[in-house]
Amino acid sequence: MKKMLSSALAIVLFVSPMFADIYVVHSCSGAGKDTIVAATCDIVKGITFVPRISTRAMRLNEKNGVDMIFVSKEKFTRMEKNGWIFQKEIIGDNFYGGDRKRVQEILNKKEDVILIGKFGEINKEFPNIPVHHVWIYITKETQEKRLNERDTETPQQKAARRARYDSDMDYAKKYFTFKIDNDATLYENGVSMGAALAIRKFVSFIVRNRQSYAVVPYEKKFA
Repeated sequence: MKKMLSSALAIVLFVSPMFADIYVVHSCSGAGKDTIVAATCDIVKGITFVPRISTRAMRLNEKNGVDMIFVSKEKFTRMEKNGWIFQKEIIGDNFYGGDRKRVQEILNKKEDVILIGKFGEINKEFPNIPVHHVWIYITKETQEKRLNERDTETPQQKAARRARYDSDMDYAKKYFTFKIDNDATLYENGVSMGAALAIRKFVSFIVRNRQSYAVVPYEKKFA
């Protein structure tokens, strides 16, 4: 993976954002969203992942503030009343939403933000910020394979994720401005390289956005 990403890394280190953008990553469970976003943030300077706020229980392999921000329903409701939550979503008995305060803090520093989740009309929340919706595509067969390889979820949880495939992908397809195909089955020394290919494509997309600002005036590009 390091070998495949080295050329992208060499480019990114010399390109800094002139203006803040928001990248929203959409897909179904098992598509590699967390892997792609985490690696991209490690490679690209001036871009930060902001996890969603959720009332669900934290899983054994998760870290509060890293994977998600876990709060009680009472605290979530208080945050919502204070205007800190945007685009609230209810899945099962749990609440999910974006962290408006944290996102705005990063944007104020002219740094890019990456979000994962169903933030379709986020341009209404941040009307003066360019928003790029990134759709990660995988087939049902690939999702099945990846979910079966996980050992952090119960069979019931995996079944629920499978059941949401169509709705998750239809939602993502509705908003996407950039598509990544992470369904590749390529191997190097026995390790799947599908994620590395997707990371490289995402990094290149970010770099192209930043480079274009130097050529086209900001106010004209997004008028």
